[in-house]
Amino acid sequence: MLHIDVARCMVDFPYYTASLLKIRPKKAGLIPLVLNEPQMRLHSVLEDLRQRSRLQRVIVLKARQEGISTYAEARMFWAAHFVENTRNVVIAHEKESGASIFGMCRLYYEELPPKLRPMTRYSSKKELVFENPDAKERYKNPGMRSGIEVLTAGKKNVGRGTTIHNLHCSELASWPFANDVVPALLPTVPKTDQSLVVYESTAKGVGNYFHKEWLRATEGESNFAPFFLSWFDLAEYSREFNTIKEKAAFKERLNDEEKELMHVHSLSLEQLYWRRLQIADLQGDVELFRQEYPSTAEEAFLVSGSPVFDRHKLRMLSIKCKPPIFRGTVTDRGLVGDEYGSLKLWKYPEPGGIYSLGVDVADGGEGGDYSCIEVWKKLPSPYVAEQAAEWHGHIDPYNFAHVVGKLGQLYNDALVGIETNAHGLATQQELQRDYWNLYQQEHFDRYKNTLLNKIGWETTQRTKKLLISFGTHCISDMTILVHSEDFVREAMTFVRDETGGASASGNGYDDRIMAGLIGLFIMHQTIEAEPSETLEPRLESRGIIVPKSYFIDAEFSKLLEYGKYGDYEQSWLNY
Repeated sequence: MLHIDVARCMVDFPYYTASLLKIRPKKAGLIPLVLNEPQMRLHSVLEDLRQRSRLQRVIVLKARQEGISTYAEARMFWAAHFVENTRNVVIAHEKESGASIFGMCRLYYEELPPKLRPMTRYSSKKELVFENPDAKERYKNPGMRSGIEVLTAGKKNVGRGTTIHNLHCSELASWPFANDVVPALLPTVPKTDQSLVVYESTAKGVGNYFHKEWLRATEGESNFAPFFLSWFDLAEYSREFNTIKEKAAFKERLNDEEKELMHVHSLSLEQLYWRRLQIADLQGDVELFRQEYPSTAEEAFLVSGSPVFDRHKLRMLSIKCKPPIFRGTVTDRGLVGDEYGSLKLWKYPEPGGIYSLGVDVADGGEGGDYSCIEVWKKLPSPYVAEQAAEWHGHIDPYNFAHVVGKLGQLYNDALVGIETNAHGLATQQELQRDYWNLYQQEHFDRYKNTLLNKIGWETTQRTKKLLISFGTHCISDMTILVHSEDFVREAMTFVRDETGGASASGNGYDDRIMAGLIGLFIMHQTIEAEPSETLEPRLESRGIIVPKSYFIDAEFSKLLEYGKYGDYEQSWLNY
């Protein structure tokens, strides 16, 4: 046996696994656990969290069989091997998976060099305990008093009780009682940078606990770092060609989606060949492949059902998505930078720019639906609009009115359309006190036998079809420019239901879609394509006084000083 540096094993996890742990590969035999690329990437994320004294909590969305469970179980075993008095718990989604996971842990133990094996009190079908088996000697030489338990997520009270130091929730999207189990389980894990929590799963549709936790993590609303692994992150998902001629023929037969994948993700022909063979194994079901072996997180959560929007066009739109240039919160004194804020800006307001705000209102309760504002900038024909900003969060309807008003003022007194169904009416009435440029929807008054204008957007079966038809047209013709990945993600899971209507699949969300479609439609329907410099005289001729607003704070002013606005900076600051 080669010399093993035990001291290094205690602090260097990749060295430990390669030196001491063995696994069964897909081929027969045993091999050292040398971390693959996805495992090393995950390890780097956790090391970064640890070095920054952050909680080592990560939620992993992945393609199938990329070795994440193997990594997590090795981390549990490492802790039990070298850290006294630790309880390490793995919870699998079903008994068969639990048995497989425990077999992996037992193999780690059995293949350790005899001199490095800790004393084992007992090893059952679900628990491995490193403790002195001799009860008489245990008080003198107790051993590690650490262990690994592998449980199954079949009961609502699984895992509760004593402290858990390291926790792995395997295939969380498939847990039957995740909404009950996980919130009760997580408090048993100490909030220290020495404890580890891994949520890991392939996607199983939208609206389940894993999906909601993934969204919270990506929005910065939880203590978990989001970590996505595509199918092409694993090098072995590639297939060699038999001959050069075969490779050349394959290249000639690439379809549009394969060409797009090659361009966007820099994939090789060998990777695309593997992909095509996997799709064939799935009876040609491309959508199923995208869910099991996603290229992006958005693809992972694709669901069955008839999608409202062309998903190929949505993937093309997603290529243009990018991080916001500003993120923060809206306050009475202006915009305040905050890396987890509800507001994201991709475009600052431009002089002469014409804007609209679509607004979807929820009740504001934590854990419920979100309220949302989508800000659009009108583009020259044949294009319709570009997404400028997005606000997404929980807030009560009355305070939400002030956020809407501030953003409307910021974007050149934009036209605002609020969905007035349910809680939106309260937001609309509060906003009317201080804001003037509000969308008015025509409706027929049967008693007066005439058309009347009513402030706000009322969603009915008829008006929702108008929104969806126009949105479908914009996406199919690629006449809008979208920057929010979250908007595209919601559009991907916006499906037609059995009644002919459309909504988010399962328990998912569609607030961004509804706000976005309202904003696009009212812009297309009512806003004239003329410079906004002519807006004030036209309004004053109708007896409307345009309120002036100062809406900036010192931190946001610094952003403008970096040349974002050019000559417009001073005029906007004095507006």
